Amino acid sequence: MNKNLAYSITSICLLLAAFFIYRFTAGTGSAGLSGIDADSKIWVKCKNTTCEAAREMGERDFYAAVQESAAPGQRSGPGLP
Repeated sequence: MNKNLAYSITSICLLLAAFFIYRFTAGTGSAGLSGIDADSKIWVKCKNTTCEAAREMGERDFYAAVQESAAPGQRSGPGLP
């Protein structure tokens, strides 16, 4: 009886985990750069303490530049020029 209960609870947890993973990753419908509105703008600030420049650019352009300059396997992109 306890084994069946443990299998049932484990199965339910795995199904719920699969549902949430699907819902919040593949189920959104608008993934990648094509899901970003072409008119949206963001402010980009230089991380260099001597520079401290800031400018406005398209959000899609920013993420495209980050993807181009990121090394394979790198978790976060480098700073932009």
